[in-house]
Amino acid sequence: MRLAYARLAVPHSGTMVEGSGNVIVKRIVHPAGKYRLEIYRRLNGTFGFEEFMFEPDEQVWCMLSHRRSVGVFDSEETALAEATARIAWVAEVLEPPTQP
Repeated sequence: MRLAYARLAVPHSGTMVEGSGNVIVKRIVHPAGKYRLEIYRRLNGTFGFEEFMFEPDEQVWCMLSHRRSVGVFDSEETALAEATARIAWVAEVLEPPTQP
């Protein structure tokens, strides 16, 4: 697994990520707090996503480069659907619990 280490301040949804021009439109955090997914809007109006893992020893969020969106999506919903298909924990978090 390749990790891209970076000391990242955690911007809130709707905030521009400094230097990238991307605006985070949705953030989903794993219930255990170890992973997070960000859906973002690029300056050209397209969307993408990135997954991060929290590294407790370094106290930083690390981008999981193999989970970075190389795709260009037409909407937030399409980017989220692609992320959900690629990242198992996202699907688990978004699925409603089964009724007994």
